[in-house]
Amino acid sequence: MRPILAAGLALFFMGAAVAETAAQTVPPPAQSRDHASARAFMDAYAQDLRNSDREAVIGRYDPAGAWFVGGGRGEWLNPARIAENYRAEAWRPPADFAFEDLAFVTAGDDVVTVTGRFNWPRPDGSARPIAYHGLLVRIDGQWRIRVEDETPVLNIR
Repeated sequence: MRPILAAGLALFFMGAAVAETAAQTVPPPAQSRDHASARAFMDAYAQDLRNSDREAVIGRYDPAGAWFVGGGRGEWLNPARIAENYRAEAWRPPADFAFEDLAFVTAGDDVVTVTGRFNWPRPDGSARPIAYHGLLVRIDGQWRIRVEDETPVLNIR
């Protein structure tokens, strides 16, 4: 019985060592030029919001339209509806705005997904924390937003 137990333990530990070695040899995703240009796009997007430049914000979306998602529900908006929403008096550009902790993941040729968060100012001076996820697609050499998920964060520690 002991030789069988010893052999079983040896196989177990060899398997664990092989799995650990394999995990160490897989490199993390490389930062690509796409990530640098996508970050520049997001920085400029934040600047457009800070400057209350509604037309520049509208121009950041896919010219075919985009999915707007919040709380797990989405809606496809054509370019006219996107423009209507940002030009509406009800949409109030923030006096101050910054994305935080943005992470970029290449999702395919000319596609980058962006995650992070931001604080959206409220009229009373407080700010509402929002989780952000955007899917950027490169169209004619320029990044455009095809999917944008802005979901309020309910519990922050």
